[in-house]
Amino acid sequence: MTRVVVVTGAAGAIGQAIARRLLQDGDAVVGVDYDAERLTAFANDAGITPIAGDLREEKTLLGAADAAARQGSFGGWVNNAATFPRGRLSEMSAEEVDQALYGNLAPVVHGSRIALERFVAGGAGSIVTITSIHAQRASRAWPLYAVAKSGAEALMRAIAIDYGDQGIRANSVAPGLIRTDANAGFVEETRTRWEAQGRQLRVGAPEDVAAVVAFLLAPGAHHLNGACIAVDGGEAVASGSDW
Repeated sequence: MTRVVVVTGAAGAIGQAIARRLLQDGDAVVGVDYDAERLTAFANDAGITPIAGDLREEKTLLGAADAAARQGSFGGWVNNAATFPRGRLSEMSAEEVDQALYGNLAPVVHGSRIALERFVAGGAGSIVTITSIHAQRASRAWPLYAVAKSGAEALMRAIAIDYGDQGIRANSVAPGLIRTDANAGFVEETRTRWEAQGRQLRVGAPEDVAAVVAFLLAPGAHHLNGACIAVDGGEAVASGSDW
C-alpha cells in the first residue's frame, strides 16, 4: 500500500521541494497551505492532493489527516509551514508577539497531535518538523522565531520519548539560510554584511532540506528519534554569531 505523507506549507519553496522529493520516492502527498491559489497550481502541476486552509484551525488539520487516510497508508507528517517575524522584542506590539508565537508554534503542536492520534491507532508513523538554526543560536532581530523553533524542537524530543515504544518517530530538520524567491533580498543583504566582515556565506537550496526530510521519513532512519539535523553548510558550528 502506498504511504501517504502530509506536508504543511506545501505551496512555499521548501514545501514544494519536500513534496516533489517524496513523490519521487514513491509516496503520495497531501499538501496543506493557506494560499489556495498557489497550492492549487502546484497540486495540478505535481500531482498532490491539496487542502487549503488555516493551519491554526483544527478543521484544516483534520481535513488533511482524513485525506491522507483515504489514499493509502497514512505514515508521515511534515510540519513545514512557518511565518518569519523579524524585529527586536521591545519594538513589537503585544499583538505582533502573540501572532508570531501562535502562527509558528500552534500548527506544529496541533498538527503533531492530530498525526499522533492516527499513528497510535495504526501502530507506526513519523513526524518531521522544519525548525531553524535560530533555535539553538542567537541571531539579531529574530527572538520570536527562535522561541517558536526552539519550542518545536523540544516538542519533537518529547514525542520521541512518549511515543517511541509505539513505533512512532519524531525528528527535526534545522535549515540555515536557504535561498527562495521570497527571501532573495534578505540573502543578498546578509551576503553583503558577511563579505564586509571577511566571512563567506553558505546558502542552501530547498532541495537540500527536502533530501534530509525524505531520509528521516524513510525506513533507513528507523534508529533516529528525537534528533535534529542541521542543513546549513556548517554554519551552526562556525565561529561568529551575527547573521
